[in-house]
Amino acid sequence: MEKKEKILWLASWFPTSHSSFNGDFIERMGKAVAPYCEIILLHVGEGPVNKTEVIKTYEIFQRVLVTVPFSSKYNYVMRFFRLWKGVNKGVKIVNKIFGQSDLIHLHVMFPLGIFYYLKPYFWNLPLVITEHWTAYRKVNWHELSKAVHYGSKIISNRANYVLPVNKELGNDLKKLGIGKQYIEIPNVVDCELFNIKAHELHSQFVFLHVSSLIEKHKNVRGIIKAFKEILENHENVQLKVVGDGVGRQSLEALVDTLNIKNKVIFVGELSHSSVASEMQIADCLVHFSNYENLPCVILEAMASGLPVIATETGGMAEWVTAETGILVESGNLSALVSAMETMINGQKKYNPLQIRNSVMARCTPEVVGHQIVQVYQLHLGRSEPDFNSE
Repeated sequence: MEKKEKILWLASWFPTSHSSFNGDFIERMGKAVAPYCEIILLHVGEGPVNKTEVIKTYEIFQRVLVTVPFSSKYNYVMRFFRLWKGVNKGVKIVNKIFGQSDLIHLHVMFPLGIFYYLKPYFWNLPLVITEHWTAYRKVNWHELSKAVHYGSKIISNRANYVLPVNKELGNDLKKLGIGKQYIEIPNVVDCELFNIKAHELHSQFVFLHVSSLIEKHKNVRGIIKAFKEILENHENVQLKVVGDGVGRQSLEALVDTLNIKNKVIFVGELSHSSVASEMQIADCLVHFSNYENLPCVILEAMASGLPVIATETGGMAEWVTAETGILVESGNLSALVSAMETMINGQKKYNPLQIRNSVMARCTPEVVGHQIVQVYQLHLGRSEPDFNSE
């Protein structure tokens, strides 16, 4: 861009002091875009506070983070009122710091998309939406309320472009009538942090799983059960589980019941740099999700040269190929056991550099940042498209 346009990012999810990994992929996108234009990010969300908290920070780009007190899960009126007050407070601060924006980039339609639609300040500003939420997968659509169904359609129809993180999500959005034009732009991977390191020789084959441990979504129990079967034929194997949350206790109980506590290590929640270190000493990343969009952890493992076992969900076939890993059917335990056997026995030889290059071509900050800025230019009428929109 000849002049740096002002882009206001509205983020329904974003890391805060109360939830450091909430929407961290949006933060990485922001850092990727910041060299090309001036952005300020406004996040309004709920948290464990007694009164509304506002934090202004600057790290590569300006952030205004507004946290309002939690409301009862079913008290929609109170929740709306508190978020509305938070948005009004945040917009006043953004205006004071930033002035008039040229365009709004909304990340995750709900809940902040409601306030984009209701607040007159936003009405004349062009809108781009990046969607990450697995709730917009067709298989999960029935779990959302009719109000969210309707709201998603009217909010997205104000946007010229919706940017799904993979083609499969874009196809589902299209089938559901959400949005008008779609351009797939994947998540950003820090390819300097997640890099290949020569593996030290170790006696055990290490499977690594990294996730939120939400069972309905990630099916970590399935991984543990498959690993139990692997142990019947292999002694020198280990499963490391990175992550924390409400599901961890039941997973640890399952490990105890299966009597494999000495072979399954629960590491807990780790920083990105520590996750990168774990990937550099593992032999294979294994995910057995029931549904997905584009998990950053899979791309990060590949950037580290690590082969991946994943399920055929969320457009994983775009990324996990014969050269980079093995895809299995979601919920198919025997297929997962077979894939893990294949990895242990070295029946398929993987080239770490080839695995890494498949991510480098599409997910570096430079590549993703440039793609997003191209969308801004298209929306503002300052360039012709040089990629296909579906």
